[in-house]
Amino acid sequence: MSELQTEYADQVTFTIVDPAVTNESGDVEAYELETHGLVAFDAEGNVVHTIPGHKFGRDEIVEAIGKVTGGS
Repeated sequence: MSELQTEYADQVTFTIVDPAVTNESGDVEAYELETHGLVAFDAEGNVVHTIPGHKFGRDEIVEAIGKVTGGS
């Protein structure tokens, strides 16, 4: 993730949240993430993409970034 944070720092803000915190807050259920996952928000705070669990790697994160930024 740190490589992508550096590469896309001028386009998106990455926030990594401890799974224990998201479980406590109800975010895991709210975003249907199984036990954890990735949630991409647009500039207005709307959810534009979610990926539950460990079902993502670099390509899927880059796809989520594209959805947030209006890219591919």
